[in-house]
Amino acid sequence: MSSVIALGTTTAHSARSVRRATHRDFEAIFGLAQRAYAEGHLGRYPPIRASVFETLKAMEHNAQHILLVAERNSLVVGVLGGVMQPMFHTRKKYATDVFFYVRPEGLGAGLQLARHFIAWARSHRGVREIFMASSSPAVDHCLQDRLYAHLGFTPMGRVFRMEVT
Repeated sequence: MSSVIALGTTTAHSARSVRRATHRDFEAIFGLAQRAYAEGHLGRYPPIRASVFETLKAMEHNAQHILLVAERNSLVVGVLGGVMQPMFHTRKKYATDVFFYVRPEGLGAGLQLARHFIAWARSHRGVREIFMASSSPAVDHCLQDRLYAHLGFTPMGRVFRMEVT
């Protein structure tokens, strides 16, 4: 499930494009990760460059993953990483976001990224469900709920956390 998300509605200032990320975007994505985790409950676990880059590289070259960026005026303003996985009890698959973050100035990019992610998931044979979630207290959950409902999602379950010391 995704860790941090900041979403907006479509405006005249929406991101101009959503595309698959490449290794050239990794530095910008790392910057978004730093910002996202500083805003959320995971701020005490700052992203480690080598770990983030290793994960992004693996996602970039794995057909079971998608790594998307939203751009406005050549600036990466949002990122969504997702994965397809088999359901443990059947041969059917589900897709879920792993991380999803949009800078406040990227208003509208969340909708565009989510639509691209949904289209990617639907294009894969065997995917029967798509999940999107947030475990961050930094999210405007009312806005997130409206976005997900607009896209056709329905609420399911809740996320609980326990810190291990």
